[in-house]
Amino acid sequence: TFSPSAPSAPEVTASFSAKGIYEILCQATDGTKDANDVVTVVVADRADEQLVGYWDMEQNVLDQSINSNDGELVGDADYTDDSAIGDFAMNLITEDAADPNALGYVYLGPAPELDFAYPGDFSVAAWVKTTSTEQSNIFTKGGDEDGGIRYMLSVGETSNPRGRAELILDDNVNKVVVTGSTLINDGKWHLVVGVRDMVSARVYVDGMLEASAAVPAGYDLSGTSQTGAYIGIGILSPFDADRADPNSPYDVYKAGAPQKALNGLVDDVRVYNWALALEDNAEYDSIRSLAAMGPLPAVVDAGPDETYLLNPSIPYQLQGSVIDLGRESGNVALWQVQSTIPDGLPEPMFSDDGTNPAGTVQFFDGGVYVLQLTVIDGDYPDEPISDTVTITVETPTCQDVIDAGLVLPGDLNQDCEVNLADLALMLEKWTLCNDPADPDCPWPF
Repeated sequence: TFSPSAPSAPEVTASFSAKGIYEILCQATDGTKDANDVVTVVVADRADEQLVGYWDMEQNVLDQSINSNDGELVGDADYTDDSAIGDFAMNLITEDAADPNALGYVYLGPAPELDFAYPGDFSVAAWVKTTSTEQSNIFTKGGDEDGGIRYMLSVGETSNPRGRAELILDDNVNKVVVTGSTLINDGKWHLVVGVRDMVSARVYVDGMLEASAAVPAGYDLSGTSQTGAYIGIGILSPFDADRADPNSPYDVYKAGAPQKALNGLVDDVRVYNWALALEDNAEYDSIRSLAAMGPLPAVVDAGPDETYLLNPSIPYQLQGSVIDLGRESGNVALWQVQSTIPDGLPEPMFSDDGTNPAGTVQFFDGGVYVLQLTVIDGDYPDEPISDTVTITVETPTCQDVIDAGLVLPGDLNQDCEVNLADLALMLEKWTLCNDPADPDCPWPF
């Protein structure tokens, strides 16, 4: 139903009695020409939002979600206590890269519950730790060749440079590639989340949106089961019967040649049947709630470089910030002066002993000061994270006051003082006049 119901109302709201996909037609006419447009509205029920795939890697690859797509370790895949969440993670580092049978990954079977027909909202999230500069699939559903309907979360799918998080969607007609900006192949744990809703696809890294792209109308990723689901590798879809694995209980679902192996660690892999929000109500998972579970390094910003006019009675306001969207790890921040202070001059003095990123600093003389903000992240105590800011402190002069238009009333000689010298200048011209209406005054023009 529409409110108000008058067809000519400039603003109309729609109410829906049931979930579904609705097409609403808007028509307009000026009496001479007609125009119309259609908007598609998907009405969903949050009760249907579910975790449809979850592998926590706690020395097993059982599916902890509402489904039962339990995993199978392949090749060198094994567990490690170097984890992002919990006590264990999956180690997919292959010792002998030349041996195709050694490629480590997790096979999840056909997993038809992870096919997403239009409108097809879903999210894939995983923690990954790697130093690889190769194409590396984190999670793959479907294959890439004949009938290559698929989606995948990866590191380094595209080059220039490799090592960025990416979400790839392919309905075998239009390929959508969303590439992040941050290099995450630095040997640290990172949370990578790919989100697809009806009209767009997005990539988040460590709780922050990095990139997005439009999804074509009617985009449908159902039918991805021709090669099943995988953690840590991609599979080429078989183009002939000889490519099927005769020893596989899943037959064609496991067929095809492995490619794009993740040479690294992966932990806490999740698939949702809805588009995760950046933040959400406490009863629902979100990008930020997932980030808060793991060991994300703090992001330190010392603030912008600035020029500051020295005021001995008012300290300079620092603009540093420390953002840590990961788990609570007892971060410690400290400001320090990096530049050399001339002999005989006192060092700048920080408020709160320099532990407040947005505190103040008192300068005592002009000069160029380089200040460094350093954070010791409890998750990475041996790797201080720092940033610097350059503050140019200028000692203001009377000319600065004049240039700023702040001369005092009565300061006739503009020496920034109102005194007898100004009075003398005024008395020199005492009783003089230049009023054009007074015949006794000199003509001023």
